[in-house]
Amino acid sequence: MVALERCALLERRFDPQQPRVPAGNGDGGQWSDDGSGEPLRPKPAPVNARTPATPPRRVNDPSRIRAPAPVQLRSQFAAIDARAAIAEVHRYDPSWRPAASLTPNTTEGDIARYQGMRLAAETRLREITRSGFGGNSGAPSPRAAFDRGSVLFQPIRESVDTNHFRVWRGMPALEGPATSKAEGTVALATLDDGSFLFGVNSDTSDYTERDRTDADAMRAALVLEKPKVMATDNLGWIPNNALYHAEVTSLLRLARNFNGSLKGQKIRLKIDRKLCYSCEQVLPEVIQKLGSPDLTIVDFLDQEIYLPRLRP
Repeated sequence: MVALERCALLERRFDPQQPRVPAGNGDGGQWSDDGSGEPLRPKPAPVNARTPATPPRRVNDPSRIRAPAPVQLRSQFAAIDARAAIAEVHRYDPSWRPAASLTPNTTEGDIARYQGMRLAAETRLREITRSGFGGNSGAPSPRAAFDRGSVLFQPIRESVDTNHFRVWRGMPALEGPATSKAEGTVALATLDDGSFLFGVNSDTSDYTERDRTDADAMRAALVLEKPKVMATDNLGWIPNNALYHAEVTSLLRLARNFNGSLKGQKIRLKIDRKLCYSCEQVLPEVIQKLGSPDLTIVDFLDQEIYLPRLRP
C-alpha cells in the first residue's frame, strides 16, 4: 500500500495540469494537492513504520564503561610484557601462538588475557631452552628483538607519573626526587596528543640493546660535531655519560616512532631526579640533533627546568 501511494505521488508531481500555489504566496510555485493554494506536503509516516534505530551497545563495551586510569595503565603494561615474551619465542619457533582466551571483554579481562599469553610464552621458551639451544628449531633467527622501550602508551584520562612505571618494573616508588643510585631514574615523555613512554638509565634491566645502539650512535655523532661539548679523548668521560641517562633514553625512544626525528613534535619530559651536570651540557645538543622539538622539561614537583643555550 505504501509503495502504491509513493507511485501515485510521483505521478502527480509530474502532472503538467497539476495546480500550483499562486504567485505572491511564500510557497508560490510549489505543487498543490487540490488547487486550494496549499502547498504539497509529504504525508506523515504510519505510526507502525520502521525507522532506523541506534544499534544497542554491549554492556561490557569499554567505550561506555571506562576502567580507572591505573587499571588502563596496567592493561597496557601487561600487553607490552606479553608482546615481548611472544617475540622472544618467535625467534626460535615462529609458528607458535598462545591458546585462545575466554576472559571477559573488559579491561580487567584484557589484563588476565595478556598475563596468560605472557605465561604461556615463558613456558614455551623454557621448553625450548630445556631441549637444547633452540631445540628442534635450531639457533634463534636473526630478527631484531621486540623493541619494548619505544612502544607508545595510549592516552588515559588521569595523569601518569614516573611511579606508575616504577611499580610495574619493581623499582622503588618515590615520595620525592630520587637521591641515591639504587633508586635509579625514570623519565616520562608525553606527546601533545597524550600518548607517552618512559626512559631509564642504562644500568637497569629495562634498558635494551636497541637503546644502547641508539645511544652509541648519538654519542659518536656528537663527538665529531660538538668537540667543545663532548669528551673526545676518552668516550667514557663526563659529559658523554648523559647519552645513557633516562632523559636521553626517553627522547631516543620517542624518535624511533618518527623515523629518528622529533621535528615538529611538542613534548613534555618529566624526570624524577635532579638534572645532572652531564645532562645539562649534552641535552641541548641531543635536542637539536633530533630536530629541535618543542620540549618542556619538568622535575618531580612539575617545576620547569631550563637548559643552557646551545654552544656553537
